[in-house]
Amino acid sequence: MQLGMIGLGKMGGNMAERLRQGGHQVVGFDFNADAVARLTAAGNVGVSSLEEMTKKMEGRKAVWIMVPAGDPVDQTIAKLEALMNPGDILIDGGNSNYKDSMRRHKEAAARGFQFVDVGTSGGIWGITEGYSMMVGGDDDAVNYLRPVFETLAPGKDQGWGHVGPAGLGSLCQDGAQWRGVRHDAGVRRGFYHHGEERGPSPRSSSNCGDMAVRQRGAQLAA
Repeated sequence: MQLGMIGLGKMGGNMAERLRQGGHQVVGFDFNADAVARLTAAGNVGVSSLEEMTKKMEGRKAVWIMVPAGDPVDQTIAKLEALMNPGDILIDGGNSNYKDSMRRHKEAAARGFQFVDVGTSGGIWGITEGYSMMVGGDDDAVNYLRPVFETLAPGKDQGWGHVGPAGLGSLCQDGAQWRGVRHDAGVRRGFYHHGEERGPSPRSSSNCGDMAVRQRGAQLAA
């Protein structure tokens, strides 16, 4: 599968390499020319602009954004939407606020695009051990991206999950990082409190708890 990647720092660059090793092709962009050169030398496709990236991608495009949360994500999305086609997929793999992810999904959908938020963790060890991912978004987009998630994760059915609609990936990841995972019931209660306050349904809260436990299991098994 072909995937665009914006942001080739330690994490983004390692994710691109893990995908290449898994048989995918990454078309990557970064403002750091050395990072692009390393990507190309490893066997992926490095580009010098977003315009070049989208021209080198075939068929339905999916672009994974690994830039700092906030305005940089919005600015990148705006530039990409001018270069992509309806039905293409925008993926935010950074540590975004769940409210921003919900808003971006709504705005992208209104313009014919799909948006997926992926709470991603794994650091510099992810390239060998795999990444833990909590995925929020529509079923069609997530299913299309399944080969990518299965390759990045510790195993095809380990360490990642579709936890609900857009926004839940960010919210679940925030809970997993800051609250910790002690046991299933505790996680469920913690996210149900968020559900009452922030909007996700009790079922979505349960998905967060299930995924947090699976994520923790993958980390312990690594």
